Amino acid sequence: MFKNNYSLVARYYPAALCSVPLFILSFYYLEPIAHDFLSFLGNLEWISGVTMSVIFVYLQSQLVRFLGKVLEDWFFKNEAHMPTTNLLLTKDKTFSDNQKERIKSQIFSDFSIVLPSKRQESTCEDDARKKIYEAVNGIRKSLRENALVFQHLTEYGFWRNLAGGSISGFVLSVVNLLVFSLTKDWLPFNLSLVMLAIYLMFIFLSKKIITWFGYQYAKILFYEYLSTSKGAL
Repeated sequence: MFKNNYSLVARYYPAALCSVPLFILSFYYLEPIAHDFLSFLGNLEWISGVTMSVIFVYLQSQLVRFLGKVLEDWFFKNEAHMPTTNLLLTKDKTFSDNQKERIKSQIFSDFSIVLPSKRQESTCEDDARKKIYEAVNGIRKSLRENALVFQHLTEYGFWRNLAGGSISGFVLSVVNLLVFSLTKDWLPFNLSLVMLAIYLMFIFLSKKIITWFGYQYAKILFYEYLSTSKGAL
């Protein structure tokens, strides 16, 4: 159930929102051409608006997922620089030292992983990050059925993929502007202009959006880990 809900909210919803330029192009330009072509084919006339829309959204869902991951890797450098890793570094001040010690103690109890000290971090931060990342993977697996953690993971996935999908939405909007400027169809031209501005805004804000939701997810992950682990409190 969790997996299906994640796919719907985090992948297909952003895909649908980023497919608006395709719907505009289809309705105002492609549909009359496609209708004539499908009518010519006769038996394949049932392949029309709804069917094509489903195909568009599915293909877009794969694209927004890829672009969202590209942005995530770009902003966080790699998985070892994710918020879930940063929060457990001694130099990060989000959690108190006492809270971090409780988390580290529980990690050692559950996974037999000793997280690096402040001196070890300063000596080789890359190795420290890798060790934290390994521990976080264990925490994620232990909380895969936690509804609150899943909710925040889904929210993060939605905004990450929407930010990534805004790149494709922007490109498609530019294509629409070129097409409708040539056909002199100003209503879809103006609609495409509005969509272009919206996607451009998301692109500019993408780093802040992804980072903010990433840290919200990371904090909930650790709060729930402590609250549900035996002997943590």
